[in-house]
Formats: sequence, structure tokens, C-alpha cells
Amino acid sequence: MSRRHREYIKPSEDLSCNVIPLIDIMFLLLLFLMVGADMGQREMADLVLTKATHATVPPKEGDLKKKGERYRVVNVQFDGDISKSGDIRNTRDLARWVYVVGGLNFTPETIKDRMMDEARESMEGFVDPEAGVELSALKVTIRADRDAPYGMVQNLITILGTCGIYKVELAAAKPEDALDNPPPIPE
Repeated sequence: MSRRHREYIKPSEDLSCNVIPLIDIMFLLLLFLMVGADMGQREMADLVLTKATHATVPPKEGDLKKKGERYRVVNVQFDGDISKSGDIRNTRDLARWVYVVGGLNFTPETIKDRMMDEARESMEGFVDPEAGVELSALKVTIRADRDAPYGMVQNLITILGTCGIYKVELAAAKPEDALDNPPPIPE
């Protein structure tokens, strides 16, 4: 009879999985992927580039990183939306055009300080015999909208030269027909 009077512990039927650690891990994974994502696309603003039949294909971003080269993309773009205003004559107003570096807008007056800081971070480490000064190893690609006043591009090239940046290239788009049948390059 003593067996009948024993009380048995009943198993709990409300077992559930604790999802709080799972949510924490998912947020950490999301944070890791967002921080580690390639932010190079921020520098590639949606611009209509001038077409050039003799444009060369630039090296891929990964190739430059492998070589250890520092590079910066400077976009010259309209500060506003041309399609909303519909008036293309306003695009010639220099005050409406900005330089964009790393997603930040700069005026012709403020871009020099930014580029000077960028140049100082990557000096070549020796004095150039022709220039007589130490130059920057920074490579700059200028991407200018097709409608951008060329004075903005000239001003930027002058600023880069005063900052000691001599590795400057201009981005251009190849016409579709030039991709199939490129013209011979004159020697």
C-alpha cells in the first residue's frame, strides 16, 4: 500500500524554447553584415557621364585594395533634382553644383580642406625630385555629370594639385557601339 500513496512528480507540459538569445544573435549578425558591407557603392552616385570613345576600363576596387593603394572618388553633381525643376538653364548656376566625397557634400570653398586631409593620410614618403616636395600617393577619380560646368572640374583638378595629389583620373562612359567595335587608338 505504501506504493499507492507515493506522489509522483508530474512533468511540466509548458516547455518552450527561449528565443531571446536567438534574437540577440540575429541582431549581432545583422550588425556585422551591415558594418562589413562594401560601402563603395555610396561613392558611385547616379550620374550621366560624358561619353568617350577612348576610355579605358578602370581597375576593380578589389584590385586596388590588394595593391594597398588608397583611392577616393569625387563626384561633381547637381545639388537638387533637374527633373523636378525641368529648367536646365538653372544647371549652369555654379552655386547649385557640389562636390560629393564619401556621401558628404562640399562646396568649392570647403573641398580643399577635405582633400588636404585625405592627401596627408597617404604621403609617398619621399621628396619628388621634380616637384621638390613630398607628394601624396592618393589616387582620385573625378566623376562629373555630363551637364556639370567644366569650370567645376578644372577647379577640382587645381585644388588636387595644390594638395599634392597628382594621381587624378576622369571617369567617362563608353558609348554602346564603342563597346562592340572600339576605334583604334592613335599613336
